[in-house]
Amino acid sequence: MPGQPVYPEGGGGQSLHVAIAHLEVLLDAIASFDGKSMFLSGLNVVVLSAQIGLIVAGARDEALAVAISGLVIASLAVLSGFWDLWGAVTTQFPSPKSLREFRTGRALGENELAWAYLAAIEISSSEAADVLARKIQRLHRLLVLTAASLALVIASAIPSAF
Repeated sequence: MPGQPVYPEGGGGQSLHVAIAHLEVLLDAIASFDGKSMFLSGLNVVVLSAQIGLIVAGARDEALAVAISGLVIASLAVLSGFWDLWGAVTTQFPSPKSLREFRTGRALGENELAWAYLAAIEISSSEAADVLARKIQRLHRLLVLTAASLALVIASAIPSAF
């Protein structure tokens, strides 16, 4: 069994508050990107429905080709948006308080417990930062697909309006 980790004297409580605030900001940012992805996915479902309606209504020639292209792009955007909302896999870790039971039996002091929690939060923050970076890239892709699907639904609807 590995030996007890050595924690610095003092400062654990203050460092823990900073680490918690940092992790909360990362988790709030991830939730914000999920909200944006949900909105854009819903918008693309509407565009997908409009494209299907235009095709069924009997779009002709070039309008039909544009509508089918828009249908494909909108479908990709919807799938991309739902993929963005799929839960990220992150490792789970036991809390440092419960890990005390598996150690030598010595109770951790308040400072040592704060530093142990800080180490656990560091792992979560690192994983949350990676998830956030992926969410940003996926949202950029979703924005491009959404703009393309909106442009194609407008382009396919204009000729059929006249």
